Amino acid sequence: MKIIATSIFFFVFIVSSVSQSYEKGLFFVDDLSVLAKQSEVNLEAFLQDEVRTEVVRFKASENVLALTNHRDTALTVAFWFKPENIDIHPGTIIGEDSVFYLRYMPNREIQFNHYLQQDLNTAGVLTNNEWQHLGFSLKKNGNLTIYLNGESILQEQISPLWWTKKGRIVVGKDRYNVDAEGYIDDLKIWDRAIDSLEMKMLFRETVSIPDLSYKLESYMPLRGDFSDLSKHPKKLLESRNVMFVKDSIRGVVADFREDDSHALMSGYSFDNQLTIAVWAKPTNKNWVMALVGNRDFSLRYIINQGRLWFNVPMVFSCQAKKRVGYPQEWVHLAVALTYNHKADFFINGQLVDSKSISGKVGKEEAVTIGQSIWGNTFNGQLSQFAIWDRALSESEIKDVYSGKLDVAVLASAQNSYSIYIVLVGLTLLFAIFFLWRIIQNRLKKLRNEQQNEEDGHNIPQKNAFCFFETFQAFDQNGTNISHDFTPTLIRLFALILLYPKIYNRKISSQELSDILWENDDVAQKKNNRGTNVHRLRTLFKQFDGLSIVYTNKEWEIDIPEHVFVDLFYFKDNLPVKEFNFPFKSMQLCKPLKNECFDSIVRLFNDRHIDLLNDYCSLAFTNREWKSLEQFASLWLSIDPFSEEALCYLLTALVNNEQKQKALNAYSRFTTNYKSMLNEDFKQTFEACILTNS
Repeated sequence: MKIIATSIFFFVFIVSSVSQSYEKGLFFVDDLSVLAKQSEVNLEAFLQDEVRTEVVRFKASENVLALTNHRDTALTVAFWFKPENIDIHPGTIIGEDSVFYLRYMPNREIQFNHYLQQDLNTAGVLTNNEWQHLGFSLKKNGNLTIYLNGESILQEQISPLWWTKKGRIVVGKDRYNVDAEGYIDDLKIWDRAIDSLEMKMLFRETVSIPDLSYKLESYMPLRGDFSDLSKHPKKLLESRNVMFVKDSIRGVVADFREDDSHALMSGYSFDNQLTIAVWAKPTNKNWVMALVGNRDFSLRYIINQGRLWFNVPMVFSCQAKKRVGYPQEWVHLAVALTYNHKADFFINGQLVDSKSISGKVGKEEAVTIGQSIWGNTFNGQLSQFAIWDRALSESEIKDVYSGKLDVAVLASAQNSYSIYIVLVGLTLLFAIFFLWRIIQNRLKKLRNEQQNEEDGHNIPQKNAFCFFETFQAFDQNGTNISHDFTPTLIRLFALILLYPKIYNRKISSQELSDILWENDDVAQKKNNRGTNVHRLRTLFKQFDGLSIVYTNKEWEIDIPEHVFVDLFYFKDNLPVKEFNFPFKSMQLCKPLKNECFDSIVRLFNDRHIDLLNDYCSLAFTNREWKSLEQFASLWLSIDPFSEEALCYLLTALVNNEQKQKALNAYSRFTTNYKSMLNEDFKQTFEACILTNS
């Protein structure tokens, strides 16, 4: 007992240590869906994946997701990947730009492409439209290991000088525009080469186990007929000499009592993975019996040895090792395969053997239960026959053995019916909601028009752009098309607009590219600039007379007088008395709060601070307290620690008999001052009130 306890303790200790160790050297582990939402790149968030729920999907885009590369002389990359259209064209999943790329090929191979090395390809292990865990580690000496689902599938040697050249890490695209198709999740990158045990633990800790009904091609309980309970039932073409009898243990089962007993089913579709599971009760213990097969494959059972046997004619054949002990009267048999990789054999829910295999099946759509092309038949009884178009894990096979497949299929069927009812209900609700929204929008428009008239200002609802607070764009018909402007387009638009106002000259092509696409090479900058200018020109066609002008390698936007742009609203010679600014803040919209825009935003704000200072002084002198309050509030919105702006604001509020509001404003200012500058604000509330002598 002490030996067993010590062994368990040692195992738990090792697993815990490995789990913690693989985090060492991890320099990228961010949520890709968040990055996809924050920038206009070749990834988009996808929140409805059947297995992993919230993932990201590759999309066509000129802009690639580029990550900072922190590796020195070693590297490991690991991620979950679900390819689409894998047989049509290759795709680059990840790489170091101009150094190496990890690609998938149309023949299902994984390729490692390095500029100092001939391409290295694995066997054709990938499965279309299925989540697979991929990874590779690369040591300083050039030792490369590629992994599939936590297992090494290729070990090769590349140049020991591979690490001397370094590029940014790009996801889903390379310099040759070999774009990936499909989905990616849980990307992790290390500046060291993690070992095989760490990769296996990573796979186990990040795997998502789907419902047993997921990719279930066929499930026939065989309780009185050949009814298929899967989502897409298969068709029974022929049944010969199969009776249904009552068994004392499993109830009603299918009885294959004659030498030609079989059932032929059609409509199957398999990709690069396959799982078969069935309960069997052989009557002749000396036979090699066929469980299921077609012209592409066969699964047989060597009864007197307790051995499963799977083969693909003319390609490969593999048998599980002999099973110790004679099989029970009823035995649960299963095989799970990933072609060109391995076959796992299970008896009564236990993994009994794994075999490496090379090759795969064809596209045969029909399977025969109880016969194989080798002439073997099955004599005995069968129950709960199931086939999946994926390779089930060991834990999933245990669940099938434990009887959880019936529960999963029933729940899936109930969900499908519930979804139908919900869709009908949602359609009715949508119709009601649509009518309600039309009425509400009309009422809101009337209220806004009335409020704008009362406030003394009216932002145009046609041919208008707003960059303060939240970006808005209303076309010549009054339609809000703000969602058509990506963050990059908003920055491009604002940059061409603001540059002449700040620097008194138009912006050149090179300046435009260097600001917006600083980290790209010359060719990529030119491509990005051309693509986005074309998109902006296309959007401008929805506005009266708005156009982009390019002369002498310089850019400007021609804005007719009837097109409203809030950036130009605040200017010299505004009426101080009864001043009404359309916004509560002069903070620019989120897309312009970007590192590349810092200096331009600072200069833009400085110009407004100078104007606001003059207006505050004039309003204070003329005792226009309402206007002074608004000027000072706008000043604080872009210069939150301006003591002068605070004094103007508090003076306006006190003179307008709003002392409590003034005290609240003073309290917020001092709290923020202390929090951000780490020192107390020294001026008292009373000392901030200015006197107009």
